Amino acid sequence: MIRVGEMLRLPLFAEAEVIAGARGVDRYVCSVDVIEVPDAENWIIPDCFLFTTAYAFKDEPEALCRLIRAGVERRVSGFGIKLGRFIDDLPPEAYRIADESALPIVRLHRSTAYIPIIREVMSAIFDREAQMRSTSLRQDCLARLLYGTEPEKAAEELGSFGWEAHAPVRIVVLRAGGSAASWIRSALYEMFVSLGRDFLLTVRGEDIVFLLKSPPDEDPAPMLRRFRPDSGDMAFLIGAGESHGLSCGVRRSLYEARRTLDIVAALGCRSGVFRFRDCGILSCLDDHPAREEFLASLRSLLGPLSSFDREHNASLCETLKVFLECDRSCKEAAEILHIHRNTLRYRLSKIEELLPPGALTGYEAFLYRIALTFLALNH
Repeated sequence: MIRVGEMLRLPLFAEAEVIAGARGVDRYVCSVDVIEVPDAENWIIPDCFLFTTAYAFKDEPEALCRLIRAGVERRVSGFGIKLGRFIDDLPPEAYRIADESALPIVRLHRSTAYIPIIREVMSAIFDREAQMRSTSLRQDCLARLLYGTEPEKAAEELGSFGWEAHAPVRIVVLRAGGSAASWIRSALYEMFVSLGRDFLLTVRGEDIVFLLKSPPDEDPAPMLRRFRPDSGDMAFLIGAGESHGLSCGVRRSLYEARRTLDIVAALGCRSGVFRFRDCGILSCLDDHPAREEFLASLRSLLGPLSSFDREHNASLCETLKVFLECDRSCKEAAEILHIHRNTLRYRLSKIEELLPPGALTGYEAFLYRIALTFLALNH
């Protein structure tokens, strides 16, 4: 499949123009069809781009609007219409429907022939599908390299795709929740393509894992911070491991990238780009031989709040953690917790009542934030 915008860059569309629904040029095109019958809405299928002269609708403009509404409902890719042959313009209602639904309507030159344009579009689709099949094989090799029982064999197979066993590589992990996850994955994928980077990707649970060719002296942060999804206020976390050899160190880089995301999530970060080198000290502390004694002292520090939470089914620990992460901003903390500021103030007063005097300021507040962070990391 290709996107409508990619299709319109093909040579035979040089004189074509998007006249409505321009926001939908990112829709995918899996097939094309020609519709010249008045009941065409009964035959359209999803992800299909439809061409027409609108001959069947020349005496009934409302029928064309009905077809466009059906296209919206059936999730078609868009319409290509030859204006100037049988109809000179679309009804105003057709423009409105297309613009509101981000369904592209493309004006084709009246001399455009269907067979060449269908051949060119389908050839582009078949080429892309062949690339995707090759990509699928590489993704399978990557998944076996990272998670399988025979990583050496998987690394050897990747060599046939140009990934040498000792090549320096880096793992980058993307985590994005909700319905935006696949959109953000596609946007990051396309950014790497536009930058000419050699990469592979695979998906494991909530982690979208990218393998990049990356020398040890490269700082990945500037490149990754260029990633700015432009479709709303989307929250996402990106963690970058260190550069290691493909066959001997890629799993270490994966551990580092995922560990980075675990740490920054425990710190309350909800969006951004983070490197393992920035979080390594916290990881070292968490892996310290005296870790259990350390955690026991932190649990003791938070004992009064934890006991209150258990006995009253409350959330004072979470409230304090968010409040400190927000630099003691009641407004921001209340928004994150989805509670009224008066509710937050009540909880804070209860926290101050349970903890020693001055616990929410200065060095004591720092200790409580560390305790809450490490306990969240080890939850």
